[in-house]
Amino acid sequence: MITIDKLKSLANKDPYYHGIGCIRVRIHTGELYSFYSKEHTAPISNYIHTHQRDLYCESLHGSYKNTTYEYTITNEYTDYCMEKIACKTGTEPELMFPNILITEKDVSILDKDMSHSHSGFHRVDLIDDIVITKVTMGRFFLPTAKIIRNKNTPYVCGLSSRGAPKENWDIIETILKEKGA
Repeated sequence: MITIDKLKSLANKDPYYHGIGCIRVRIHTGELYSFYSKEHTAPISNYIHTHQRDLYCESLHGSYKNTTYEYTITNEYTDYCMEKIACKTGTEPELMFPNILITEKDVSILDKDMSHSHSGFHRVDLIDDIVITKVTMGRFFLPTAKIIRNKNTPYVCGLSSRGAPKENWDIIETILKEKGA
């Protein structure tokens, strides 16, 4: 069982808010904990996305729904576009395709462990009010990731509101207390 004191002793960087709806704490290169809460860490940019690397996620508490998607590039107008993002604070997306049709491919539930491929488009949505995961990053593949988003809504960088370290630690501590740590 992880406690706030144990987590602080393991952390090698300050925690930060990520726009998919979690606060992340890096433990060492290639490993982090993600703290999701419907009440405390609402998403601001939970786009359908790929990753720069494969991710192995282990549920320490709670579960989320992982939906994978397929897409079709079209010349007809759609509400969705595909963009390349650098996953760095303050960067703007690069348009790849202005009109994308999306279809749901598969839905699975993270209840123990799950891998997210660097090349597969997916999105996660919380099932439980609180979800805590341990994430181990695989081999690095690409300098950018891709997103599919509704182009009628302005883009928000997932790292644009990282939050203050003290406030993030306080939110993590609240999440741990609420889950009964």
